[in-house]
Amino acid sequence: MPSVILKGHKEGYEFILKDVSSFNEIKNEIDEILKKVQNEKTSKGDKLTFALNTGNRLLNQEQQTEIEEIFENYPRFSIRKLNADVLSKRSFLEFLDNRTIHLCCEIIRNGQIKEMNGDVLFCGSVHKGGILKATGSIFVLGRVEGVIHAGAKNDALAVVCGNMAHAQQVRIADLVEIVSETDYEDMQKLIYVNDLHALDTADVTELKTIRPKVFTQNGGLI
Repeated sequence: MPSVILKGHKEGYEFILKDVSSFNEIKNEIDEILKKVQNEKTSKGDKLTFALNTGNRLLNQEQQTEIEEIFENYPRFSIRKLNADVLSKRSFLEFLDNRTIHLCCEIIRNGQIKEMNGDVLFCGSVHKGGILKATGSIFVLGRVEGVIHAGAKNDALAVVCGNMAHAQQVRIADLVEIVSETDYEDMQKLIYVNDLHALDTADVTELKTIRPKVFTQNGGLI
C-alpha cells in the first residue's frame, strides 16, 4: 500500500498522505514521486504547485520543515497549501474562543429538554426520553440514546454529526427520522437535509462538500 497518493487538479497537484504510514515512509515516497514527475516534465519549464493533505495526521513544525527541504531539491516545484482534517489542541481552543459555538457536557435525562442557541459541541449523554435541541448544527462526541434536534427554528442547512446508532430520533428543522441501528450503524455519520428535503446520511468527511459553509465556520472540527 502506498503511503502517498498523487492526484492532479486544475490548480495543480495534490499529495494525500496516509496517516497510518510512518513519516519516514511518507518523506521517501514524496521524494520518489517528485523525481518521477520532474523526469516526465523535462520538456517544460512550468512551475508546478502541490497541496499536501495530511488527513488525520497533524505535522509539527519540524516535519513541515523536512518536507519543505525535499521540495527545495526540485526548484520548479513548490507547496501551495497544507490541509488536515483535524485541529491541534491550540487551534481547537482558538476556534471555541472565536465562534458562537456552545460546549455542552450535561446529562439530559428522560423527560428533560435542553434547548440551546447556535451550534453545539455535545460531550455529555442524552438518555432515552431526553431531548437536545439547538437552533444550529449539533456535533456529538458523547452518547445519545434519546432525541437530537438540530436547526430547531426551521434551519434546514443545519447538520448532525456523530454516532447516532443508539438514538431514538434525529430531527433537523421540520424533518424527523426514527433511528434503528441498521440505519446508522455504530459509527460517526453526517446527517443532513438533501435536495429533496429529506434526511440523508454521509460519511463525516463529506461535510466539506455537502455543507461547505458549516465546514468553514467550524474549521474542519469534526
